[in-house]
Amino acid sequence: MIMQPLIKWAGGKQKLLAQILPHIPKEYDTYYEPFFGGGAVFFALEPRKAVLTDINSELINFYEIVRDELPFLISEIDTYENTEEFYYRKRELDRSVEYRSLTNIQRAARFLYLNKTCFNGLYRVNKEGYFNTPFGKYKNPKFYDKDRIKKAFHLFNSPNNIEIRYADFNEVKNASSDDFVYFDPPYVPLTKTSSFTAYTKYDFGTKKQIELRDICNILHQRGVKFLLSNSYCDFVLDLYRDYDILEIQARRFINSNGNKRGPIKEVLVRNF
Repeated sequence: MIMQPLIKWAGGKQKLLAQILPHIPKEYDTYYEPFFGGGAVFFALEPRKAVLTDINSELINFYEIVRDELPFLISEIDTYENTEEFYYRKRELDRSVEYRSLTNIQRAARFLYLNKTCFNGLYRVNKEGYFNTPFGKYKNPKFYDKDRIKKAFHLFNSPNNIEIRYADFNEVKNASSDDFVYFDPPYVPLTKTSSFTAYTKYDFGTKKQIELRDICNILHQRGVKFLLSNSYCDFVLDLYRDYDILEIQARRFINSNGNKRGPIKEVLVRNF
């Protein structure tokens, strides 16, 4: 069975795996995923070698603690409560001096708890980098799946060579011709009001999208295979016009208006 992600993540690819996996090479040396997020593609593939990076430091800390300190993480989060008062107390910690004294285990537990109890599992921060998603008001949320998180622990600690690092996507330049890269960046917004790039306090606008395309060009010239997900829009179609562009059908799950959650086109860009 395909391994499930540990967390909810806006733009996560769990529902699109049937359309993505057929376009991934059968053989490669190291798997790179520089916008790791929920990691649905990685967990589905369970590659023998991987470099997993993201610029969200709380996300990377969480995965590192799952790998290195899982029993302590579970012990910590088992003390948490699903109440609105407790939620906002934990959410407001990053605005206080107390936050600096939290251990990495406490930060990871807070991250997982907020992810499972906030509205729609939407990880969102403001310009100061403070988490600001409201309480989800779920009756009985499961903070973690015991079997799933233990499986992730064993995968991260298996003989497989899995690296987890806090890093910008530019680090993927280290990939070699036998490697494969899957890019799942913040998408190009389809309207002026649909932009969501606030996984961190750093903006991922037009300049970054072009910089990412330039990285793809470098990888292509080096013979590195890549697959990239993004919006179906004129900007993306023009940006990657030199590559093979595949149209897929996705479904929008996060919108404050339920009537606007529905089918939408996306693209997969590949150089092989």
